Amino acid sequence: MERIPNLKIYWQFRQPLDAIYSLRVGVSKTWGHHPQPPDYKDWMQESLLKKSSHHWNYINSIGYASVKKIAAVPKFEDLVRDSSKFSMDICVQLEIDPELHDLELKSWNRKVQNNNNEDFIEALTSRPYSTQDHHKKINR
Repeated sequence: MERIPNLKIYWQFRQPLDAIYSLRVGVSKTWGHHPQPPDYKDWMQESLLKKSSHHWNYINSIGYASVKKIAAVPKFEDLVRDSSKFSMDICVQLEIDPELHDLELKSWNRKVQNNNNEDFIEALTSRPYSTQDHHKKINR
């Protein structure tokens, strides 16, 4: 495999309980999240919580190990808390002039947030799965 000099991968870290909870949607639909753990079929009879936890562990152990030498690890919570600052920081890291991409960044920043509203990029897919049956949400 050809190596690309200065390649950087952004491995989004999310608070584990939130991440595991968010995986339930894809995992409950015939394990639709990818990459699927190689043994995912062995887990099909387990509870949704166990399956989602197994998937999270696979992604963050085997998956992360394959890229950790070139990975930057920003926090998901920072992304949704202030997407404008987050995108500006990424531009600085990649030596991209944000002013040259102002419209695209503004559009992206509106879509990435911690609220379910019309601008939120995943609103159409996430709303049916949003629940109000627990007292405290850790974050999105």
